[in-house]
Amino acid sequence: MNSDSREVLVEVTATAKNNTDRKVREGLSPTRNKNDVSSFSMGNRSTLSFPRIQGADVAVPSDRFHHVPDPDLADAELAALGMCSDQTAYHMLTIAVVTAGERVLVSGASGGAPIDAVMDLVGAGMTDRFTDTMTFDMPARTAYPRLSIAGGGNVSEIMWTKIYLYQVQIFGVSHGTRAEAEKLIDWIYRRKLKPVLHGVFRLSELHAAERYFANRSRSFLGKIVIVPDSQWAGHGARFAITEEANE
Repeated sequence: MNSDSREVLVEVTATAKNNTDRKVREGLSPTRNKNDVSSFSMGNRSTLSFPRIQGADVAVPSDRFHHVPDPDLADAELAALGMCSDQTAYHMLTIAVVTAGERVLVSGASGGAPIDAVMDLVGAGMTDRFTDTMTFDMPARTAYPRLSIAGGGNVSEIMWTKIYLYQVQIFGVSHGTRAEAEKLIDWIYRRKLKPVLHGVFRLSELHAAERYFANRSRSFLGKIVIVPDSQWAGHGARFAITEEANE
């Protein structure tokens, strides 16, 4: 490790496919208006430039690394844990201050009992329905409705009267905190969090992996992981899948 730059040289044996990579490749990351979907910016500074090497699940600053000393977990399985997505999901809960006993809806609108919070990965036309799900019985609530958003359709129509009259709290979530990452690593180490690995492609099969990922069926479950060809025998072969498997 370079003590001045605090960067680590990493040999990648496996890395997960991230939906962010697909969105960037297809130009689905909006900036200031609904018609501008060709770039991605944070705080007026563009973070998307070309040429670009994809791979949102691979980080290099030294403070982004965690040690999981568990020889029973394969590298591909650890990659399937996808800290980017796992930490985002966890942060959706913590930023909304979800507590024990509350009812949480994860990307699906349903009736029945009042929902305390929604973890939204759908967006678009569902946002208004999610709000209705949380606000249809306000007298039964003990806390404000909370909507954590971490993906989905770019454009939603929202009745802002519902938002301010019912005091709905909306949180945009893309990552999480260092403390949340350490908590997730602790759960992994203590086997409270189990990776769900769908399968593995060689790096040389990246185009096939992209097609497989983009056209996956509704029965799809787990992470797709990419393994460098040089690491295939040791880290990828036993988890291999083919593009035909999803047809």
